[in-house]
Amino acid sequence: MKYENINKNTKSSSESIVDENYIDRSLEENQIRDATGNSYYTINTSLKLSEDRVYEVLQITNSRLVRIDKEWYSFTCNLTNTSSNEYSARTFEVQFLNKKGEIVSKEEAFISSIAPGTSGTLSITTQKNILDSYDFKIVRTGDYVPMSDEYFEIQE
Repeated sequence: MKYENINKNTKSSSESIVDENYIDRSLEENQIRDATGNSYYTINTSLKLSEDRVYEVLQITNSRLVRIDKEWYSFTCNLTNTSSNEYSARTFEVQFLNKKGEIVSKEEAFISSIAPGTSGTLSITTQKNILDSYDFKIVRTGDYVPMSDEYFEIQE
């Protein structure tokens, strides 16, 4: 879907309906397509999805949802720890929502611990078509515990 900003004060008969919840990103898409040769590259246009927000003590910024290939989609956002304590490694469920707030997809993700005042990235790549999502929600599902070295020991 492509949306354009329209000056409502004009008397043009060619005006189209504008949904203020979306932004036209076709220029940026075309620049990236031209630079990379990736004809599939498409950017989600929801302003709600790209809004900065806070989850627990994490400032979430630069949320971006794109189609990166014929059947692959990517979601990324920056997470900044705004507290004076380390934010421990966690697992999350990222829920992608439609405009009615209904869940259209759930994706699992994890982040490593984040020191106070520093940032990390949450990143998801999926074959589920989440490109038309209107918003997202993060739900903590647990603590992330990497496998220990014992798991890789050879048993005799």
